[in-house]
Amino acid sequence: MERAAFLLEDTNERLGCLVNPESLVVRRTSGVQSRRSVSGQLTGSSLSDDPLLFTGGGRTELDLDLLFDVNLPGSSVTSSDVRDLTGPLWDLAENRAGRNRRKQVPMVRFV
Repeated sequence: MERAAFLLEDTNERLGCLVNPESLVVRRTSGVQSRRSVSGQLTGSSLSDDPLLFTGGGRTELDLDLLFDVNLPGSSVTSSDVRDLTGPLWDLAENRAGRNRRKQVPMVRFV
């Protein structure tokens, strides 16, 4: 089985994991919300469903446990400092100037 990896959209850089995560939880929030007013949700006796409002965007969250071990037998890692492995993943949470010159976190695919 191929190991899990993170693929950066802008640079096609691949950040591989030494071993696959033991567990993976995916949460997805779409860009749809219930329509609301100052006094609360908009509903009525003749409405069978809550009116929805498209807000755009959305968010996907991955919750996984990764193992970082520089002494893993059979590994190709040559560093003795585990921060050399965790640093690139930590940097994914930092804002950088994107293509449109706005500060944003990099877009990443989990494969």
